[in-house]
Amino acid sequence: AALKLGPKQDRAAQIHAQIGYVARQQGEDVQAVESFEQALKHYKETQSGEVLEILINLAELKLAHRWYQEAADYGERASAISTESADFQQRLAKIMAEAYYGTRDYANAEEYEQQCLSLSSTDQQKAESHLRLGMIYEHQEQYQKAADAYRKGIKSANTNRMLCQLNGAAGRMYLQEERLNQAAKHLKEALELADEQDAGT
Repeated sequence: AALKLGPKQDRAAQIHAQIGYVARQQGEDVQAVESFEQALKHYKETQSGEVLEILINLAELKLAHRWYQEAADYGERASAISTESADFQQRLAKIMAEAYYGTRDYANAEEYEQQCLSLSSTDQQKAESHLRLGMIYEHQEQYQKAADAYRKGIKSANTNRMLCQLNGAAGRMYLQEERLNQAAKHLKEALELADEQDAGT
């Protein structure tokens, strides 16, 4: 169902949330977290678009500071609120995938990353998702699946930086599997891209 605003939202909750958004934009993360949490206290049991946005912001802030379990907890609360917004769904899936990856819960990380990939609307988002998916497989020593994810990412990537990362990662996986010709091909490509980046700076 589409998001519905609760009746007569508490004005104090809205003000706390607005202070949180300003603080986040100014890089004052501690203030932002405190303000968002105060807003949630005022909203109480309300489930609305405003509450969903606050929960996603809190999860992103916790993720940025590597508080992975807290990020996952806020993300789970956000996922209980229905939304038809593909943007919210994609942001939330990305948060959950990264949070569970950080806690080394690779099964949940893979599930959410696959959701994130299916919701990705741009080539760059797809490339980034394939990179994260490859890392999830790599940490489980599933090197062939990791290499496949990295190769798919290369097809979507449209920046030298992302192409460099993906080629380097694919080369590393082929090296792990002793597929030396393919490893050399991707590693050389990564090196050339790295040199281009250095020349451009």
